[in-house]
Amino acid sequence: MQLKRLVIFLGIIFWPVSLFINNTSPNFINYILPIFEPKVALFPLIFFALRKNIKLSLIFLFISLINFNRFWGQTIFKPDYEAQQSVIRQTLLYPNTFTARLFHNKARIYIDKFNNNIFALTDPNNYFFKFHPNEIIIDNQNLKKFPSFALFVVIYGLFTLQRAKHKNLILSWLFGAILSLSVLTSFDRNDFILWPPLCLIFVHGANQIKNKLFWTIFIIFSIFELWQIII
Repeated sequence: MQLKRLVIFLGIIFWPVSLFINNTSPNFINYILPIFEPKVALFPLIFFALRKNIKLSLIFLFISLINFNRFWGQTIFKPDYEAQQSVIRQTLLYPNTFTARLFHNKARIYIDKFNNNIFALTDPNNYFFKFHPNEIIIDNQNLKKFPSFALFVVIYGLFTLQRAKHKNLILSWLFGAILSLSVLTSFDRNDFILWPPLCLIFVHGANQIKNKLFWTIFIIFSIFELWQIII
């Protein structure tokens, strides 16, 4: 039991520690408690809509409308002159105007940005290996969010999620968070809203694994990785 508690502690502490070390105290508090952060205003709206809680959905819809201007300016939908010029240049590669507009129109700017965010937010490297070897150079701190060996635990937790008591809550949170973060110009640090559901999946997976040798290896490597973060 003591071994499992240490495993769970090491599994969930990486992301908060990394966030704290790499940011100022006020920013750290804002990221872990994003109550007044317009960038994540869409998340509770989607979450409660998925949970079919009409009253809270309407409340957060109202809040989203109040913060609309501040939110919209931080999304992939804000005007992007360079991207628009790139589309214009690439349309010249098509044989005719119709084909160019069909396969490479201005909507492609937003679709590509949305897809890039989706792939980044669902990429295991984002959470277990600091995006290595394809680190995001701009607008991302590439934080170490979970121990590397936690990848196996989370995968196992996902495969056995049907057994979890709060599986619907976890899935609603995950889907709502990923969708709301995918429309942002930069989701870095605000993606801490994914920490609770991923921790719940990790804890669920950890409770399913009984192999003491695996946990011993997990602890040794995780302590070493945590020490690298701290120093």
